[in-house]
Amino acid sequence: MERIEKRAKKLGLEKGYYLLLLAILGIEDPDHSDNRPLAK
Repeated sequence: MERIEKRAKKLGLEKGYYLLLLAILGIEDPDHSDNRPLAK
């Protein structure tokens, strides 16, 4: 989860908002071991 926090800081977002953004856009989270999109 540390990478997500660093990326969120780069974008100026809180971690929760960054994860929500990923889910809304359906972007795959590279930190997820199964690499499925977070949203379908």
